[in-house]
Amino acid sequence: MSTATPRSRASVRYGPRLRGLTWLTWRQNRAAFLIGLAVAAAVAVYAAVQHQHVTEAITAQHLDACRGGTVESTQCTRDLLSFGKEYQHPLRRPLQLVPVLPFLFGVFLGGPQFAQELESGSYHTVATQSVPRLRWFAAKLGVPLAVTVIVSGLVSAAMTWWWHPVADIMGPLFPWHDWYPLYGVGPIVVGLSVLFFLLGATLGLFLRRTVAAMGTALVAGPGCSPCSNGSVRTCGRSVPPSRRTPRNLGCRTTSGCWRTVR
Repeated sequence: MSTATPRSRASVRYGPRLRGLTWLTWRQNRAAFLIGLAVAAAVAVYAAVQHQHVTEAITAQHLDACRGGTVESTQCTRDLLSFGKEYQHPLRRPLQLVPVLPFLFGVFLGGPQFAQELESGSYHTVATQSVPRLRWFAAKLGVPLAVTVIVSGLVSAAMTWWWHPVADIMGPLFPWHDWYPLYGVGPIVVGLSVLFFLLGATLGLFLRRTVAAMGTALVAGPGCSPCSNGSVRTCGRSVPPSRRTPRNLGCRTTSGCWRTVR
């Protein structure tokens, strides 16, 4: 005779599930979480397909000899410009849209996270339960923060996977320090997403109004952006230092003649 209880049978059948405050936080934000994960998955699939097309085009057009744009050849320049027109230009618009992602996390996920509870007064029910307030706060902050890292990390990794072979071939013709590659690939996307989410959540705690917190996060977000202390050029062009070396041109004069070369 089996002694397993119905609860234990359900656990064995369905495996581990979200419980308690973790489940409650997921339930409250389920629509936003699912939309974010679906968009991230779609971006990842599309970027993987585009990466495959780019690598196949590089092999088919024999661009390995022109890699990085360092070969001073008219034919290489023409080939790279033709390649860029077909594969670099379609990449620019998605890269320019990725920096909007952190603002979405701050406004639509961070802003309402605590403000909605404080505005409706539903947070008072926490005091009547056996759950400590600190644990409630950790769940309300930790679950959305984990989803923020997962979604932004997946989008960032996908865009980096798509961007890297194009930038590797184009070299100076598609510099990484322009603002949209710089803020559209790599860990900076995840960092800004976490920063803006925490900003929105903090504003919600202080303002205690959902719409006010979302609006303030939308206005204050650009002020916390690395682009806020200067123009787009100052923000986006973290140009690496160039090294200049003098080269003797072999002039047979008393003082000689030199040319500065990068």
